[in-house]
Amino acid sequence: STLDRSSAASDVYKRQAYLPQFREVNNGVLAGMANERADKEYPGLYWRTLDFDEHYPGGESPREFYDRISAAWGDLVTSVRGSGKDAALVTHGGVINVIMHIVDGMPYSNQTPSFCIGNAEYTAVEVQAHSCCVLFRNACRISATHAA
Repeated sequence: STLDRSSAASDVYKRQAYLPQFREVNNGVLAGMANERADKEYPGLYWRTLDFDEHYPGGESPREFYDRISAAWGDLVTSVRGSGKDAALVTHGGVINVIMHIVDGMPYSNQTPSFCIGNAEYTAVEVQAHSCCVLFRNACRISATHAA
């Protein structure tokens, strides 16, 4: 991610590559807009109110977001599987939410939250020969003191 909070966290892991396909949802013209202004200009337009194929103005739909993350996750799993190496992915809660649905074999919906992913949490997923499994989720907050 290019957002400061994610790039700072990735420094802990000595980031080796930037993977733009794991960016958070593209909320188009609402990106960076103050909530008060967004509520005034786009009343009632929230991630959880979008239909699965409905786009943010100038952005992506929940289906496009899911498809992007699903494809990126599949590519990452394929590259890690059998490599004998570990990988760390530093990304956003929405992305992790999609990945958790994929790993758990659950249908994904932007309108029904299944996993509560907070800021600076981490989730460990083990990539096995023919499957993936969540080893643990932790609400540990990464701080500057942990980065040293």
